[in-house]
Amino acid sequence: MNNQKLFEIDILRGIAALAVITIHVTAYFTTIPVFSGVQISMAYLDNLAGFAVPTFIFISGIVLYKNYQSLNGEILKFYRKRFAKILPIYLLFSFGYFGVNILFNKLSGKEVHIDVFELIYKLVTGGAFYHLWYFGILFQFYLLYPLLLKLYKKYKLNFLLCTFLIQFLWNNFGDNVINDTGKALGYDNFSFPFALSYIFWLVLGFYFLENKDRILSMVNIKIGLFLILILNVVKIMPLYYGLQLFKYESIPAEYFNVSKAVDPFFFLIEILVVYKISLLISNQKTQIMTIFKSIGGYSLEIYLIHALIIRILFEVLARVNITPEGLSYYPIMWVLTIALSYVFAVIYRIIDNRFKKPVPKKNN
Repeated sequence: MNNQKLFEIDILRGIAALAVITIHVTAYFTTIPVFSGVQISMAYLDNLAGFAVPTFIFISGIVLYKNYQSLNGEILKFYRKRFAKILPIYLLFSFGYFGVNILFNKLSGKEVHIDVFELIYKLVTGGAFYHLWYFGILFQFYLLYPLLLKLYKKYKLNFLLCTFLIQFLWNNFGDNVINDTGKALGYDNFSFPFALSYIFWLVLGFYFLENKDRILSMVNIKIGLFLILILNVVKIMPLYYGLQLFKYESIPAEYFNVSKAVDPFFFLIEILVVYKISLLISNQKTQIMTIFKSIGGYSLEIYLIHALIIRILFEVLARVNITPEGLSYYPIMWVLTIALSYVFAVIYRIIDNRFKKPVPKKNN
């Protein structure tokens, strides 16, 4: 199993990267002041693409389990290897985003105040920019992996089901714990990304790798896609009524209870269907396969930069009267974000490889 190359993983990463961009582009439906067809259509797409982060966590579970099924007591070596791969680029972009935030605040006339403790807190939690919270979750999983591996090896399916229950309970009631903790510490808007929110998706990657053929044999793409489209309607129906009665930020929390209850089952179907689609694409030597594989190969850099590109494009498009209220805004923003993120990722990788290239030793 360790030597088996999973060619579909890069395809899956590519689809997940496009889904992340879709979420962050369509999320501007929340800024539309009046309920409209554009608003509910983008809300539908936004919820449909919600499988993106669970898929990236699922992929991490597959990759970790594939490469580190046995740590052989070398836990520190595992930590060094995993953190050495992700931490430098995370820190580089985090400090870059700190600088960008300062620049944006100065341009908008806001007072700039640098708090060292807040900076450290944001580094630890992935708070330098709104999308970096994912790395806070990822680092927690790296730290927890030896324990999760041990528990999975011992209990297998029972442990997987246990993580599903833990994740379900946390995602439905954990917000209250975080809010109460924040208020106790003197913060009204306290937030902290906890690995418990995604623990099932990581362990699912372990189980999936061991039972891949059997699981995929039960997945029918056509039936799966039909279920996804129907379940997504169920998910957003409360939001549909909520948007007609309130502005998005004022919608009562209970309007999202249905979505929270449906999400784990909905995302599970999406992940398995998209994985099987990725497998089919990887077996066909077509241009589509090449595109998805290439996007997947640069998915880390694309993920890191796309949020800034969206932020800049938003300002640029607004100057030519292309705003989230109009339907044309979304395909234009989506295409430009993908294209510019990809170009940046390629350039960054080239520069990074130049710096990493070993200097040849001179013969004395």
